[in-house]
Amino acid sequence: GGGGGPKTQRILLAIEDITERKVMEKELTSSELRYRRLFETAQDGILLLDAQTGQITDVNPFLLKMLGYSKQDLSGKKLWEIGFFKDAEASRQAFRVLQDKGYIRYEDLPLETRDGQPMYVEFVSNVYSINGEKVIQCNIRDITGRKEMQDKLVAYERLAAIGELSGGIAHELRNPLATLDSSIFLLKKILPDTDERVKTHLERMKASVKSCVNIIDSLLNLTQMREPNRQMHDLRKVVAALLSSRDVPRGVNVVQEFPAQSVMIKVDRYQLDIALGNIVTNALQALDGTGELRAVMRTDDGTAELAFIDDGPGIARENLNKMFQPLFTTKAKGIGLGLVITRMIVEKHGGTIQVKSEPGQGATFIVKLPLLTNETTEQMTTPGLEGA
Repeated sequence: GGGGGPKTQRILLAIEDITERKVMEKELTSSELRYRRLFETAQDGILLLDAQTGQITDVNPFLLKMLGYSKQDLSGKKLWEIGFFKDAEASRQAFRVLQDKGYIRYEDLPLETRDGQPMYVEFVSNVYSINGEKVIQCNIRDITGRKEMQDKLVAYERLAAIGELSGGIAHELRNPLATLDSSIFLLKKILPDTDERVKTHLERMKASVKSCVNIIDSLLNLTQMREPNRQMHDLRKVVAALLSSRDVPRGVNVVQEFPAQSVMIKVDRYQLDIALGNIVTNALQALDGTGELRAVMRTDDGTAELAFIDDGPGIARENLNKMFQPLFTTKAKGIGLGLVITRMIVEKHGGTIQVKSEPGQGATFIVKLPLLTNETTEQMTTPGLEGA
């Protein structure tokens, strides 16, 4: 009808309970914050990659510090485009395996820091989803120290086997070589020195005998390596005497930079002469008759540091980690035991040895040995010092 009353307006209110969603959002935010804290503070390196392209989307501070890169250096780069992965093609293959299987692991992957220092890492990578998008996370742990220890143990086992086999042989070879050396000496006296061909052949024979004797000495040093018989010595006098005893070519300049005060150490003088002598011999051979060899010594925080620095051709980067491995040598002559014996002696004395080099810029061998404390010095007599 005609007399209808007022129209009624109705409002529909829809009330939705979003408590659960809010709780989930809060938990998600909290989870993301916890992950971000772990990411930022983790004591392992972490890389995040786009699972489709392989581009780096994030990198944590620990990895940047470990490898010496900035975040800008890495962000947006693909795994095989960044410098610390030596083998780009292997990195591409690893990425394809990751996309296919979702997981990859390397026990001891070789990497390089930004300044070219080699290192080994344990590399573990997984694919997982974040907000519906696939992400690759790479965890990178520095195991260089562990790897070096494992390599050292293997090296010592090999040395023990070499020593056991070669000790008797070395002794047997000494007598015929001594006879041969004496015969060469007599021939030089008997034969006319005007014949250049005769002189050349005799010098070659003598050099060959000397090379064989050096190899035998290395083998005997290895088999006779005993616990050090330590006495007090001034390292300055030990090194000065060693350098003065060497046959230094005229074209090589030997420089000694030693502290003004005594550098007192407790060592087996015979063994230390062998260890340092191997380093000096290598340096002189590298200089090949011309250049400079510097022996630089300093003391710091209870340690004597001795560096032998040559300006020769240097050592190829791929060989740096192999210098102290048994039977490794870059020389035409020798069997690669000299530096191994050097490291054994230095470590038996509680010291360390390392090598630094860039191709074309010479090499530096650094030996660190513990200094004698004042208290120890006062308690000791000094019979070894007089012979230093």
